[in-house]
Amino acid sequence: DTSYPNLVTERESALVFNNTFKQGVVPEEKVEGSSDVRYEVSLRDETFRLSMTPLVAGCECYTCRHFTCAYLHHLVLVKEMLAKVLLELHNLHHYQIFFASLRKAVVCDQLENFQRTVLQ
Repeated sequence: DTSYPNLVTERESALVFNNTFKQGVVPEEKVEGSSDVRYEVSLRDETFRLSMTPLVAGCECYTCRHFTCAYLHHLVLVKEMLAKVLLELHNLHHYQIFFASLRKAVVCDQLENFQRTVLQ
């Protein structure tokens, strides 16, 4: 139980980090200094103004299946209450999948692979 997804939602942001773990997949080594990993994005950012994609490609949450980044960006800008509801749905789903993947990695005794693939 944590308030992290709620805090991200209150910042009008969405969780976008890699949250899935595939059993048996050994990740490539990460090059030192290439830290281009983003954990969350702000929907206030103008890059989402015309983006007709979901928040996270392949995400199965209600928000990503039914709404585009452009629409969510619009809702955030006009301070519509629906924006935070949809962001909360996405963030909670994203976080739940992350912990399900973590449990799977522990059961499969592949915590190091999980760390390299998900927690880059």
